[in-house]
Amino acid sequence: MSESTFKILRDKKGSIEGWEIKVFDNNLEELKKEVEYLSNKTEQRFRALEAPLR
Repeated sequence: MSESTFKILRDKKGSIEGWEIKVFDNNLEELKKEVEYLSNKTEQRFRALEAPLR
């Protein structure tokens, strides 16, 4: 079984730009769903933050 690790990425102010996820061959479908969910949530937050600027 192979394993990959993604780390949390932070900008200079400490804000999270990414996250760490350990990936095993047997949970790739679950990982795809989780990443899609997190991406959608992140996009929603950015839209909410941008709305007052428009």
